[in-house]
Formats: sequence, structure tokens, C-alpha cells
Amino acid sequence: MKRVIISICSLALVIGLSCFGIVYMKNACDELCEEIEEIEAAYTEGNVSDAEARIAKLEKEWEEKDKIISKFVRYDRLGEISDTVTQLKILVKNEEKGDFLSQTAKIKKILEDSWAHEKPDIKNIF
Repeated sequence: MKRVIISICSLALVIGLSCFGIVYMKNACDELCEEIEEIEAAYTEGNVSDAEARIAKLEKEWEEKDKIISKFVRYDRLGEISDTVTQLKILVKNEEKGDFLSQTAKIKKILEDSWAHEKPDIKNIF
């Protein structure tokens, strides 16, 4: 009987951690995408100092979220986000609008793809 209880508790723990990981990943992706859209808006309006401050905030948020996400998600492209955020700082200073917007779109696409790979779906299960 003890083995059954231990097995049920273990299964409940695994399911709970999986649910936490899925919810955390979805919330993190949504928050980061919103922050990127705010950065894009600030930059296209010509407010470079606000965009730089928001990029610094984005970088800190990503570092915090990446520590937890990396424990649940094995998606190779997530490592590119840190490099791309670093590039954003340089692109803002050099005022390269086309490259800047393409890099922000790249980050959003990576986040959306990572969520799509983690979302419970029949094609992801099998």
C-alpha cells in the first residue's frame, strides 16, 4: 500500500511541475512579447532613451525568466534571445531601424515558437 501512495504522490508531483512549467512559460512569453512591442513603439516614435531603458529592463527580465524556463524547456533557440537583446542595445545606439525591427521580430518569433513547442498538443505529445 505504501508503494501505491508513493507512486500516486510522485505522479501528482510530476503533473504539478509540468503544469507550473507550462503556465510559467506562457506567462513569460506573453510578458516578454508585450515588453518588446513597447520597445518597438518607443523606438519608432523616436524616443531612443526610453527604448534603451526598456531594453535594459527586458534584458533583466529575460535573465530572471531564463533561469526558470531553462529548467523546464529544452528549446535550442532560447539561447539566441540573450545574444539578440545585446544586439538591440547596439542597434538602438547606431539608429539602424530596419535591423532593429528585424531583431525584435526575431525575438518574438523565438518566444512564440518556444511556446508552440511546449504547449500540450497531440502533435507535441506524439
